[in-house]
Formats: sequence, structure tokens, C-alpha cells
Amino acid sequence: MIQLKVLSVDLLEVVSATQQEIDAIFAATSEYNSGFRGRKFVRGDLISMFFNRKFLPMGLLKNVVNVAKKNNFQITILNKQDWMQESIELNEFEAHVKTLGLPFTPYEYQLKFAWYPIRFGRSFCEGCTSSGKTFISFLTFSYLISTGHSKKNIVVVPSKLLVDQFASDYSGYSDASNQKIKCFRLHSSAKNDIAMHEADIIVSTYQSFSKIPDDIINEVNGAYIDEAHQVAAPSLIAVVKRLRALEYRWGMTGSLPESPLAVLNIYSYLGYHFDTYKSKELIDAGRGAAITIQPIIFEVSDTVKLHFQKKLLERADPDSQVNFDLVIDVKQQLLSLEQIYTMADEERNRLLAKLIVGCTKNVLVMSKRVGS
Repeated sequence: MIQLKVLSVDLLEVVSATQQEIDAIFAATSEYNSGFRGRKFVRGDLISMFFNRKFLPMGLLKNVVNVAKKNNFQITILNKQDWMQESIELNEFEAHVKTLGLPFTPYEYQLKFAWYPIRFGRSFCEGCTSSGKTFISFLTFSYLISTGHSKKNIVVVPSKLLVDQFASDYSGYSDASNQKIKCFRLHSSAKNDIAMHEADIIVSTYQSFSKIPDDIINEVNGAYIDEAHQVAAPSLIAVVKRLRALEYRWGMTGSLPESPLAVLNIYSYLGYHFDTYKSKELIDAGRGAAITIQPIIFEVSDTVKLHFQKKLLERADPDSQVNFDLVIDVKQQLLSLEQIYTMADEERNRLLAKLIVGCTKNVLVMSKRVGS
């Protein structure tokens, strides 16, 4: 039998387990640091989150539970109650949200996502675009601030645009509710009406996070990490290390990264993966527009193709007579060149314009580049 003990909100100890169980846990909490180095796929070192085959990040509890289910191992948490940070139940949290006097009613999944970090101290959830991740984090902060559990809080996001968006949305939710929350924006060009020490919530980019003074960090007890899948592991770890003593630290993202090791890092440093809300659920519930995707594939004109081939061969070797299809050494330049010449194809652009203006209903056009 696997016996686990909660040592802290971040750490789990494997008190006892057979060698077979230990090996299975090790395999489920370890991944190779693999990836492409240039054009070559390299299998890197094995990175394990199972320290000394005895201690685990609390966020990997689900991995251990899944291992037990898969192998028919028995598993028990000796002091499960110590995992709970707060005695509040979901219905009590819902009652708190009602006191905010919001002009709209949060959805059930939004209430659960907002409640998880209050109940467990650490949590991680996936929410699709338009699922209301900013609003969900506001609900959590509203409880922590109003109850005094965390009078000063931090939100870390990947970009300046998101800093401004979060601060603006928080101000909007605050104005629409009975609870007034003051936000401070922290990035290279941010403008604020209040000083940082006066804010209830500081919204910062990863790059500007180091500018927060230690005396303010020491007052913080709640932190929300947004879109962690977009951030390199060292940046995430640097933030979390500085916030490791917080009672409440959690994260949400729209999608998990493809790298299994990156997923392990997110769960390890942000918390247990509680829940997921996908786009299909949003659409099926009538809260999002149903969409269909129809790919259209067409050839680039011969004129543009010939110019493209000639230019690529010139980059490889101006004197080379090698067939275009055999050029391998300059593939790293292929995509940028292809984009330039494809966008210059007037026939293609006319076709795209005809498709867009021919739409009879509302249409959203998304393009990586918009020319003059």
C-alpha cells in the first residue's frame, strides 16, 4: 500500500510503499528533457520530481493517484485534512459571491475554479478562451481580501497587454460590485493613480516582477499565475521561488504545453490539476458560438514560385545548379522566405479578398500580418 503524508501545502511525503510502487511513482513523475536542437530531435536528461524517491510536489498527487488506479495499488493519505487550507465549503463561497451584488450570476464551473485555491491553497485549472479566467481570479481575490486572508496580492502575466487587460477588468468588476479593489499595473510603460503599497492587487509581467520590493512581497499572501504554458520554466520557477511562502498560490491557462516535462513543472510549482473547461463545453452550454473550420488549400502562382526558388538557391550558393527539391541546408530560412513570397502573390490575395467580402454573415478575419 502507498501511504502518503501531507507535509505542507507544497510537499507530499511517501511514508511507505513497496519497491514496485516506488518505481511506478518515479516513472509517473519523471520526464526526459527532450526537444529539437536545430532540426535534430535530442533526448535529454531524465528529470524527476520524485526527490530522493521519497518527496513529491503536492501538485503531482494526481499522478500518484492515477498510477495507483492503473496498477491496482492501494493508496491512502494519512493526514488528508492538512491539505485543506480553509474550512469554507463551496456553498459558503457561493454565499460570499452573492454578497458582492454583481449584476450577473457566475456559472457553476467559474465558482468551482475560484473556490479551489481557497480550499486547498494550491490549484491549477484549464479554461478555454472566453471561459472567464480573469473574472474567476477576481472572485478568489474578492474573498481573500474581504476576509483578511490576503490583503495584498499579486497577479503575474506574460505580457504588458495582459497587465492592462487584467487591471482594467478588475476595476470593472470592482465598480460593478459592492467590493472596491485597488489595482497597480507593473510594466515598463504602465501608468497608475496610486502607489504600489496602496494596492490590493499588483498585476505584473514576468520581466517586471523582480521590481516588486521585498517589503511588499512580505505582505503578499495570495498570488495568481496566468497563462503559465507560455512562459519558460526558469521564469516560472523564479517567480514561484519568491512566492513559495504564500498561503494561496494558484494558476490557470487556456491549454497545456506539448512538452510532458513542461506540464510536470506547471503542476509541481503551481498546484494540483483540479479541473478543465474546454471550448466544446462552452459551446454545448450555449455560452459560445458554434464554429466550423474549413481549410482551403491552393497553389501559389508559377511566377511567384519561380522567384522563390531562385532566391532560395541564391542563399544556398549563388553558383549552385542544385535542384530546388534537393536543397536541405537552408531549410531554417525556408519559412520566412516562403511567407514573403506567398504574401506577394497577387492572385492569392485577390482570392482571399473575394472570399472575405463574399461572406453574407458576420465574419471574423484573423491574419498573422496585415499589409497596406
